[in-house]
Amino acid sequence: MTPGWFDRWRGTPAGTEHKFMIYYGHMDDEKMEALSRFDLVVVEPLHWTADRVYRLKQAGTKVIGYLSVMEWAAWNVPRGDALRSADYYRPAREKLRLPQWDAYLMDIREKHYQSVLFDELEERIVAKGMDGAFLDTVGDIEERVESPVDRAEMMHAYLAWLSEVRGRHTTLWTMQNRGFELIGNASRFVNAFLWEDWRAEWTSDPWGKRQLTMLQSLRKNGLELFAVSGRPGTQNDRKAARSHGMTYLSRHDDYSVWVEAHLE
Repeated sequence: MTPGWFDRWRGTPAGTEHKFMIYYGHMDDEKMEALSRFDLVVVEPLHWTADRVYRLKQAGTKVIGYLSVMEWAAWNVPRGDALRSADYYRPAREKLRLPQWDAYLMDIREKHYQSVLFDELEERIVAKGMDGAFLDTVGDIEERVESPVDRAEMMHAYLAWLSEVRGRHTTLWTMQNRGFELIGNASRFVNAFLWEDWRAEWTSDPWGKRQLTMLQSLRKNGLELFAVSGRPGTQNDRKAARSHGMTYLSRHDDYSVWVEAHLE
């Protein structure tokens, strides 16, 4: 078995089971100690100082900062202050609101919006010394943009933005969340892919099997695979993910909630 990224980094034998955690809530020293048990953590950079990032990295944990690519949520006040009217996606001349998240869908085609993302990446993630960026909401392009023309243009714009990220930050480790139609081309620029809402049933579902075949091909070319399930304690989900070379996490799907049960 060929060692994967975690094994090469940790110096562990191929096939060693590694652990990662997603947590977007506020930090304290007790939570810092708990997160140090993981190989990799995905966190909300607004709640982190450069000193805390350094301390967790010294404990041997990779620290990856959250960046929502396609959505602006009301809690992200600094980004909201930087946005212009043209940055919002308006499929019917009205902003496309996502009430579940108190968020809006954004237009990645807009150069100004791309610059807002660059600023956030550099100020919150790179400047604090984080190892990488977690590119969330990318799947919105294929899941929420109904116009074929707009969807194709946004896919092209996202890939161009990704290419520039890689050009500016050659050593920054990046993980894309979902975006199955994009990952084939995006894998030139990102290091990893997260299958959020993973379920063992995908292994027997026609659509799921097609995605797994595609991802396994990309994995052979170096793409790292991760999976997260919102069904804690489901061993079948874990076994299915592991059998496809995915580093697996099961936890409550509100990532801002600190849940001790998922830390073991």
